[in-house]
This record gives sequence, C-alpha cells and structure tokens, in this order.
Amino acid sequence: MVKVGFIVEGDTEKQIVSSDSFKALCRKAGIEVINGIFPTNKRERGKDVFKNEEKLHSFTQLLHDMGAEYIFCMRDLEDLTCISSAKTEIQNADETVIKIIVVKQIETWFLGDLALLKTYFGSNFLELFPEVANPETIIKPSEKLKEISMATRNGKGIGDKLLFAKSLLRNGFTIEHSAENCPSAQYFLDKLKSISH
Repeated sequence: MVKVGFIVEGDTEKQIVSSDSFKALCRKAGIEVINGIFPTNKRERGKDVFKNEEKLHSFTQLLHDMGAEYIFCMRDLEDLTCISSAKTEIQNADETVIKIIVVKQIETWFLGDLALLKTYFGSNFLELFPEVANPETIIKPSEKLKEISMATRNGKGIGDKLLFAKSLLRNGFTIEHSAENCPSAQYFLDKLKSISH
C-alpha cells in the first residue's frame, strides 16, 4: 500500500479526506491515508499555511516521518485567476508533494455530485438551478448551496457549514460522482491513481 498524507486548507477538506468513503476508495486503489491531517489546529488553517514555506516544510516532514510517501496539498482557487497561480502560492518544491486546486471552493465538489444533490434536494432541483450542471463556473459555490437549500427545503437554510458537509458525506457524497462534473475532482482522482501503481 502506498501511504499518503494530506495538508488541507479547511475543515471541510479535512472531513472529505478523513471520511470512511474516501478511505475505502483509496484502499481499493492500494493507497493508505495516514491519520493526522495537517494543520491539526483549526486556527492554523487557511490559505496562509501554504504561503509559509517553513511551516509547510515542517508539516511535510512530519507526514514523511509518519510514513507518507506522497503528500497532497489541497486548497481552493477562490478569487485567483488561474490554477497555476494557486499552485505557485504553495511554497514547496518537494517532488513527493502533489498540489490539488479546487475550482472555486471545496463546495464545488458537493455541487458536482448530482446523484447526491437529487437525493438531498429533490430530483427537480436541476430544473430550478440548471447552472449546477457546470459547477466550476459558479463563482460562490457555498452561497449556491444555501440558495438551493432555501428553495427546495421550505426556506430551511444550511446553518452550520461543517454540519452540512457532514450531512452530505453521510448521505453518500463521493468524489467519483463529483468528478463526472468537476475537472478539478477528476484531476485529484487521476493523481491518486497515478501514485497507486
């Protein structure tokens, strides 16, 4: 089994890569996800962690010490104009570090899982929100999820973002389904497959 570690921007990314469904996907590919996703401290998360070369190096070293052969750095594109700019901000030249940029926010990947959203919001939600068929063109995916929730659940919003993410994971979110509509999710899966051989 190839051992991988993760350095992530936020709590939602952490929930996804530490979920049972993601770990099962990795096991099928011959990949073991190392316990301990960095930064462990909630206050240290955010894009700034990737801009701090010293801190990023220490997280990378810790993961290597725990047995990681490859390390995935995951961050959102947000307002940057291109993926290359976002990758450049990740201050690490280690060849075992794989940079994953989510277009635009991690919530884009939730929007990409149409099977999940049809179950969660009702099969007609696409008629109300046809733009979701191309989730990476949506500027503020987290706001779009709130809008869909308000329109399809009798005015009931999302509330706590992390609890909502947990609910989507419990209800069957998969990166494989998301990859059908999100090139950045497909890129992530392709990178996982490339290290599993």
